[in-house]
Amino acid sequence: MTNHGEFYWHELQTRDPQQAMTFYAETVGWTFYSEQMPSGGLYWIVMASDKPVAGIWNLEDASDPITDRWMTYIHVDDLDDAIASARNNGATILSEPRNVPGVGRVAVIREPGGAEIGWVTPVRHDME
Repeated sequence: MTNHGEFYWHELQTRDPQQAMTFYAETVGWTFYSEQMPSGGLYWIVMASDKPVAGIWNLEDASDPITDRWMTYIHVDDLDDAIASARNNGATILSEPRNVPGVGRVAVIREPGGAEIGWVTPVRHDME
């Protein structure tokens, strides 16, 4: 699917998923289906041209008061090594590495310039 250093996934974190889905369905023709998250909330998979291209989740399920935003995740071959390198190069780790079933190992960092980005070592799927 992707290789080390390539953009892997995009995710809209919003307080109003229905409004967002209506907006993107009407403006760019996206369709959606939902999956149950381990936390109990719903996660909507965004479909474009019959392939998954992004996700949407409800910030009401989150504990911190962040505003609606798009988060991008970069594929890294070894998340623990990448996090160690990020720390050594001035990044702040906002979300320590954690395993996400069916997705892989995920973390969120703030690079020295202040931008936030997710990193993921994806699980390998048999279709790849």
